[in-house]
Amino acid sequence: GDQVLRTFTVFFTLTALAAAAFGESGDRHLNSGETQALFQKSTYAHGYMHGYEDGFHNADIDIHMGRGERAVTQMKDFKDCVGYQKEFGDRRSYRNGYQQGFKEGYADGIDGREFRAIAGARNASTGLTPSADALADRSFDDAFSKGYESGRSADANSLRHQAHSDYALNLCQSKVPQSQATKYCDAFVRGFSLGFADAVASIPRSGTHTAQTGSQERPLK
Repeated sequence: GDQVLRTFTVFFTLTALAAAAFGESGDRHLNSGETQALFQKSTYAHGYMHGYEDGFHNADIDIHMGRGERAVTQMKDFKDCVGYQKEFGDRRSYRNGYQQGFKEGYADGIDGREFRAIAGARNASTGLTPSADALADRSFDDAFSKGYESGRSADANSLRHQAHSDYALNLCQSKVPQSQATKYCDAFVRGFSLGFADAVASIPRSGTHTAQTGSQERPLK
């Protein structure tokens, strides 16, 4: 009886502490960590992280079940874009980020690469300050997502040993009015860095389909 009571008390305490730590939204990405500010400002980036985690997890399952690689677009999680909450911001932006992240996470997992998304998000978050609320910044989000797309489609072979942030900044400044460039291009370059990291990681593809299980930064499921 006493042992059961102690076990219940510990469980209840840990559950309460976790709920308090996660805040009202119940989403750890918005409430703590070095990447909090990025996920507050960009719904696309937030969706990307959720998608990457789920894609990597699905790859693990496929490997451990001996199923081999599957078509990402046919997977239930990919189509459902799980995890969205209204306070995250625009649903379409979340969906776009989630599905892109899912593709990247699944590819990394199935090809035996490490879990990279946290490091990429930290790099894209450098210098950002969390806001008092979790409302997305639509202008920042738009610039970030466009920067990601540009980085992901860039020629990784020719740029990987260059200062690609300078390349991204020049690219952005050539596309937007000078009066908007400072703020818009800051978000664009951040998105470019994440997309470019994905472009670099995808070539050359490893032929070994063995998921990494020892990464310290890999989230628990």
